Amino acid sequence: MVGTTGHVIVPAEQLAMARRAGAHVTEVKAGHLSLVTRPDVVTRVIREAAGTVG
Repeated sequence: MVGTTGHVIVPAEQLAMARRAGAHVTEVKAGHLSLVTRPDVVTRVIREAAGTVG
């Protein structure tokens, strides 16, 4: 998850780290602590990821 309104870890840096890791990226209108501010989106992403594991 990349918080598009982050100021501590800016979105460009978050995206660079995600690309380097080969991660699937979900952008969310939140800071870098979206786990706290947008738990609904975080929960959805975790459930979707868990559904791909067989």
